[in-house]
Formats: sequence, C-alpha cells, structure tokens
Amino acid sequence: MALSRGMVLSFFLLLVVVAAEIGTIDAKGSAVGKQTVSSLTIGKEMERENKEEEEKKKGENQCLSQSFKFKGFCLSSDTCAEVCKKEGFQGGKCKMENAVRKCFCTKPC
Repeated sequence: MALSRGMVLSFFLLLVVVAAEIGTIDAKGSAVGKQTVSSLTIGKEMERENKEEEEKKKGENQCLSQSFKFKGFCLSSDTCAEVCKKEGFQGGKCKMENAVRKCFCTKPC
C-alpha cells in the first residue's frame, strides 16, 4: 500500500508534536531539554526584536513603509530586509496587517 504525501506529512507533523512534548528527565524528575524548532525560531525572532529595541533606545526613530517589490506572505524578516535594501531602505521586517504578514521597510525618521 503506497502512502500519499498527505499521510506522510501528517505522520511527520504528529511525530514532531510528540517529540516536542517529550522532554528528557534528569535525576530529580524535572523536564530538561525541551527545545523545539518553533522555540528556536521564537528565540531568533526575540533576539532580532531586542536588537531593534536597542536601536530605538539609541535615539533613532524608525519609520515604516510597506514594500512595493516584496511578493507573497512575509515569513522571514531577513528576506524582507534584503528586498527593502534593494529598494533603498535601511532594512525591513515582517509585520501583521489585516491578518496577513507583510513586509515593511524601515528608515530613520
């Protein structure tokens, strides 16, 4: 019996969810090492946001302008920043607007 792509993908996602819920147990019985791919992604996003906050604290007010050249959903602020730099901006980041993530370019005000 051949497995369809949907079944394989569903199985893989289920495996990832189960693996995320299972942590290793140390000698005292507490859960240790419960980092998932999503928590690593969130960590990188938080690190990026911290850098942005530091820039704001330095006195540089950042103005946002939606990118005209970025196509599709904005899933990576790094990709967004690259497109914005080609448009002449300093950088860019993904933001939610009307329940859709869009690329917004940044420049000093």
